[in-house]
Amino acid sequence: MTTLTSIRDEIDQWFTEYFNAFIAIGAGKMNPERILLYWGIPLHTSSPKHAKWLNTPQEVVAVLNEMQEVLKKIGYTHTEALDKTITTYNENASRVETIMSRRGSDGAEVDRAAVSFELRRAGNGWIIISTAARPTEATELDKVW
Repeated sequence: MTTLTSIRDEIDQWFTEYFNAFIAIGAGKMNPERILLYWGIPLHTSSPKHAKWLNTPQEVVAVLNEMQEVLKKIGYTHTEALDKTITTYNENASRVETIMSRRGSDGAEVDRAAVSFELRRAGNGWIIISTAARPTEATELDKVW
């Protein structure tokens, strides 16, 4: 029998792979369409500036490209996770919350945001079905929401 602890570990490993892919895409080392291995369709995304459904692969990749362009303009090269929590609802549903410190090549922070990812099991793995982000100066999630 699968335990919620083993599912949490599975999600943690999957999220690390996603996190590394996001960084590689931003650095131009990976095709942006690879995000479709991690972001579902439809995908709901929200921040203080928008709330929208992305209903096609093209819309999902376009949002990623827009996000990456903004980050590149401010000198982004990589991300460090300052804090992360994983909530396992059941064997097929989870949430990952993290504070992402986006940094430049000199290691200086260029942006910081708290992001919540809703995940669902799909086929043989996990997929993000919704993201909610907000800028923050916090280093701990319990100081954000």
